[in-house]
Amino acid sequence: MIVSKNNNVQVPSYIAGVMNKSKHLYSNFYRYSYMKYKTEKTEKTDKTDKKKGKLKPKLNNEPLKNDQPILSNMKEKRKQFIQSCPCFIAMEYKADKLIIGGVPSPYTGDTMTALHSIYGVPYIEGSSIKGLLRHCIMQEEANAIEQEWFQVAFGVGSDDKENPFGRGNLVFFDSFPESTFTLERDIQAPHYVDYYQSEGETLPTDDMSPKLFEFYVVKETTFTIIIGVLEKSKDVMETIKKYLKIALEDYGLGGKTAVGYGLAVEVNDVTQRLQEQLRRIQQEKQQKERKEQQLKEEERLAKLPPIEQLHARLDRLTESNSDMECSKKDIYEKVLEHASEDPSLAQKLLQYWEKYDSSKSKKQKEKLEKLEQFL
Repeated sequence: MIVSKNNNVQVPSYIAGVMNKSKHLYSNFYRYSYMKYKTEKTEKTDKTDKKKGKLKPKLNNEPLKNDQPILSNMKEKRKQFIQSCPCFIAMEYKADKLIIGGVPSPYTGDTMTALHSIYGVPYIEGSSIKGLLRHCIMQEEANAIEQEWFQVAFGVGSDDKENPFGRGNLVFFDSFPESTFTLERDIQAPHYVDYYQSEGETLPTDDMSPKLFEFYVVKETTFTIIIGVLEKSKDVMETIKKYLKIALEDYGLGGKTAVGYGLAVEVNDVTQRLQEQLRRIQQEKQQKERKEQQLKEEERLAKLPPIEQLHARLDRLTESNSDMECSKKDIYEKVLEHASEDPSLAQKLLQYWEKYDSSKSKKQKEKLEKLEQFL
């Protein structure tokens, strides 16, 4: 959901100053990530002072839903990046509840679901997907880290100078919601707060009071996970696909997977569907380029003298039915009109018919005879 700077977006005063000078749009990230600064003016000065107290996230009562145009634009850009890879794997992944990131916000200091800093939508970083898949393979397959295909796919560290494999041959793209998303409030209730805060110095006893805190999770949202596969790892695509499915279903993405968050409730292989979409996009792009070239060529020809235009049209004729039909009507009439000035026009048209036309009709024979008179 995108809101303009003129809307009542609650942000710290130093951020508001930047927003007021900017013409850009700001995401709903700001709307729920900040509690509005309470300010007051003193009688003695015009300065605005902040009231004491910790800055906390402002939690909306209603779930935050997506902005379709933003997601559509990101999907189009993602397709452009995918085309740089010779092959790819695409999986649709859906979890009941997903905690992405789970790190303190750089603005508020509170734990929150990660939103894209520009688009303001939840997303899964490519590095998280890579870490999950690598961990899954190492757990599921004995000595995987020592196998050549694994080292080729995931690469080796820069400190391992003797290893010939170098960087990996899998490209992990950031994953965005496929068509819609919902952020929903959830709650956690640690019972032994003093024990955790004292790092074990205070014993966890039953007389401690639980501390409730709220946070957002991504609710029932489908993400498209895409892994680009470079040439050296094409032969292990099916292996990668198998372990990716296991990783999403049995290991889970994001935080608190041990209690069920981030475990897939639905995983679908959509590689073929996305390949067909990209193929169709490429064909449409090529058709558009051809049309643009044709328009440019027609503009160029329009500036030429009539005889030169006719030569150019004869040179561009193909064996297609439309070109053949045009050569027997419009082009034939124009050749008759100008052949007395330039007999080579008649010669070109005769050669074209001799090469591509097998018709021996009476009308066609008459046309041949008329053109031969100019030679």
